[in-house]
Amino acid sequence: MSFVVLYHETLPGAARPSHWDLMIEDPAKAGSGGGDERTLWTWALAVSPLLSSEAANVEFADPHSESLLASMSQGLACIRLPDHRAAYLSYEGEIPGGRGKVTRIEGGKCRVLESTERNGQLTKITAHLYGTKLCGRLSLERKTLDPLTPIGIEVDPQKSLSQAHWRLTWNG
Repeated sequence: MSFVVLYHETLPGAARPSHWDLMIEDPAKAGSGGGDERTLWTWALAVSPLLSSEAANVEFADPHSESLLASMSQGLACIRLPDHRAAYLSYEGEIPGGRGKVTRIEGGKCRVLESTERNGQLTKITAHLYGTKLCGRLSLERKTLDPLTPIGIEVDPQKSLSQAHWRLTWNG
């Protein structure tokens, strides 16, 4: 299975500001032989998972930063987006429909250690990433299980961790 981190630069006035997309291949669909059935679990982050802890409070730091995140004990706020096509594992460039463009920041292999669902919705994932910059264990956990909260743009990813529905922690 694979993962990718993309910097999604949106157009001015877009509903969602520019952000980083963390995408992890869904292991239940990974054995589909590379066809259209393969999907990527996707989360939007306002802060790059590659930033140093000192820069974690910067609204939008350089998306090409080479520094690794040293400490994420409190986690990063993120929002769950709808699953994406597996083509994004290798795609860079303009997104059709005037939705901006994506730049690949990191990618590699991964191993999902745990995934939990409740009422048919993903609630927790623990995975080991084997990338060139991100190599280690991460956990993504849904903080609220409000059935009225749709998957998609749940909250503004720039708001505080307490207002986000998901939290990413890194144990690299």
